[in-house]
Amino acid sequence: MLPTRLLELTEWDEQSFEGISLLPRDRRLAEQLREGPGPRLIIDELRTGIRVRSRAWVGVARFDGLEIRVHPKLAGDYLDLATMIEVATGLAALKRSVGVQGFASRGSSLFDLVALLHVMSCEAIARGGFMADYIPKEEELGVVRGRLLVDRQVFERFGHVDRLICAFDDHHTDIPDNQILAFALRCSARRVTDPRVRQRVRRMLGVMVGVCDSAKLAVGRILEPILYNRRNEHYRESHALSRLIVEGLGVSDVLEADAHESFAFMLDMNVLFERFVDKLISWAFRSTPVRVSSQHRDRSIVWDEASQEPYSTVAPDLIVETTADSSKRLPIDAKYKLYDDKQVSSSDLYQAFLYAVGFANNKEAIPAALLVYPSSSGDRGHHQLSVRNQSGLEAARVRALAVDIPAALNELRSQKPGRIVDSLRREAMALMCVR
Repeated sequence: MLPTRLLELTEWDEQSFEGISLLPRDRRLAEQLREGPGPRLIIDELRTGIRVRSRAWVGVARFDGLEIRVHPKLAGDYLDLATMIEVATGLAALKRSVGVQGFASRGSSLFDLVALLHVMSCEAIARGGFMADYIPKEEELGVVRGRLLVDRQVFERFGHVDRLICAFDDHHTDIPDNQILAFALRCSARRVTDPRVRQRVRRMLGVMVGVCDSAKLAVGRILEPILYNRRNEHYRESHALSRLIVEGLGVSDVLEADAHESFAFMLDMNVLFERFVDKLISWAFRSTPVRVSSQHRDRSIVWDEASQEPYSTVAPDLIVETTADSSKRLPIDAKYKLYDDKQVSSSDLYQAFLYAVGFANNKEAIPAALLVYPSSSGDRGHHQLSVRNQSGLEAARVRALAVDIPAALNELRSQKPGRIVDSLRREAMALMCVR
């Protein structure tokens, strides 16, 4: 059942609402949302109501009798956001977005939308059959199976031969790959409000009860990297969405036993945009003599002169370089900020110029870096900046390029490069001095 009052705003918004007060446990959630260096949502209690200030997080915060939804401002509608999530998490289900179009237009929350994507991916796995593996077990049996544990048999059941303590490998579906899916379904079943999605989630959860026991899984296991191979590659999508659900809810809320407690599901658009730009640029340069690498961490750039040791790690979001000899290289950083309407911040410029100089390896080209940010107007923005010494010589250059997210998603859906991809290619090639 939906809360009695629904408040809606967009990212980077501020609104006041009259006649609303928070209960003590609602205040605990409000405090959690504003904690940390990057608050997810700031709720201030006023004499006559509350003031809500949003940041670069989208999602839903559900209190007693109140639900606050923060909608994306730059990523289009929920259908676009669903596609952006699929792209950013490396899923191969872009065509499926058409299937959730009707749901996205019904006004449901972001959490319900992610839960729908997740249960659809779980249903696809169920249709193909759940993966099983051999699990080491030790058990008392009537006959020998596997290896008899002689030492335990002697100490624990000396003189008894009706039950034998054996060690063996049991082929079973109760493995972490399946437990992760069941755990995320359990989280969704308690919080989904859309009746049709809730029915599908609970039906799928009922199936998973006979497959595995999610209570055996530690929450942290979901957030750990998973090694994929040909046996479990088809689980990648469901695992990514499971991780998204747990990350969005937060570990403390996932562990909360009371299904009626207040909760929040918020997605960090900074992280989502970084992953989206990674996938977009990788797709833009496919089948070209250019290699794209993610999170290129380097400790050889900033040094401590006294100890002659690396001082810190430098890690741009992406490195684009020519594959022939890697002689032309360009660091790229994604910034989810409203740079259409204001200047690029000094801190982002300093970081970009550090990347430009630190990763330069072409003596014939001016060191350069590319900043990619979301467009707030749909028009392409372009900041051309350079560092010059007192003699007027250009030492480095930075280009800040706006990306219209809905337009980029349309190109990805159609798998046909358009003005967004062409612009990214052209700008990157120009900065690397590649003709």
